[in-house]
Amino acid sequence: IKSHSQNDIFQFIADDPQSLGIIYTPINQAEFLATLPQGLSASFFVSALVSAITSRRNKQAQKLSSISIKDFANKELALYSADALENNVVFQLLQHYGIMRVKHTVNNPAFLIDLLQTGDYWTLGKIDQNTSDKLIAIPFQEDIIMHSYFVYNSEAANSFIIKSFIKIAKNLLNRFNNLYIVK
Repeated sequence: IKSHSQNDIFQFIADDPQSLGIIYTPINQAEFLATLPQGLSASFFVSALVSAITSRRNKQAQKLSSISIKDFANKELALYSADALENNVVFQLLQHYGIMRVKHTVNNPAFLIDLLQTGDYWTLGKIDQNTSDKLIAIPFQEDIIMHSYFVYNSEAANSFIIKSFIKIAKNLLNRFNNLYIVK
């Protein structure tokens, strides 16, 4: 498993019919399917609302019940990126909204949390239960949504392996999500 640009993933899948990629994008399903190169197919996986994240000690954040993407763009931004920034899902989301300025990029998630806590830095994402006492998620005034899709070679659309992997991933996601549903 490795991060690559969307075009690289498309090329890998075109070259190897048994490969499978996961693409994260702010683009809705109809638009995304229209961007697929000929010979590739996709299956929707999951969508998630993204929030602005910063330290609970951030004085500005303590006054906010929501934030606009325009106001967020003017904050000091920090991102976690294990690979090249241009392959980073969050950076791609920022670019989609015209935000190109990132103050700090770190390659360790724990360091990102520390950085967010020590300054008035902001990032995008969802808060992990392990960090919720240190960080606060502030909803955007706009719906900032990240979608993910499984992408595969159309020749393999009926492949047992591809179909099984997608089915297992969706089942695991549903089981994980159901752990937090109060019945």
